[in-house]
Amino acid sequence: YVKGDGLLSYSADQIQQIVDAWGGICGRYFADIFMAIIPHSDDCYEAIAETISKAMRGFPIQPSPKIKLGIYPITNRDLPLSAMYDRSMLARATIRGHERIPFAVYEEKHREKALREQKILSTIDEAMAKGEITIYLQPKYDLLSRKINGAEVLARWISSTDGFISPAEFIPVLENNGRIFKLDLYVWELACKALRCW
Repeated sequence: YVKGDGLLSYSADQIQQIVDAWGGICGRYFADIFMAIIPHSDDCYEAIAETISKAMRGFPIQPSPKIKLGIYPITNRDLPLSAMYDRSMLARATIRGHERIPFAVYEEKHREKALREQKILSTIDEAMAKGEITIYLQPKYDLLSRKINGAEVLARWISSTDGFISPAEFIPVLENNGRIFKLDLYVWELACKALRCW
């Protein structure tokens, strides 16, 4: 805890100095999240990311702390600060797990993707209850007997409002949010019912 507090203080000092040099203002939002508003210039993103990363290497801990920047160029000054923050965090989320990418700039597609994912999470339970998610069986063929000897069970979502929703879209969302097990159990039950029916 002492080392962590020291790292937060060090980070605050370094970020403050860097943002001051660019004519901006900054502060700690919460936990290890800092926010800054800096006058825009085309070359500022990479320069600021590199300067902060270099400064963080000066803190005596191994491995060196990594900084990830989510950037929202303020195109709409009427947006509340909380909405600007949300947009910057959406951009930052796109580089999670990418060690060598220090920053991401918000694009409207990030918001659209987040809204789409939220819709999937909020409607998946109802879709299962209404039977919109069904199973498709992909045959497994035995080359020796030259007969079909089983099948792979695939989940397919045909929404009453949105039509066909690709499993490549909804399955990763459920996996990333720890909700895939509910779909697994649902599909397992449908497969067992199909076997019992046969």
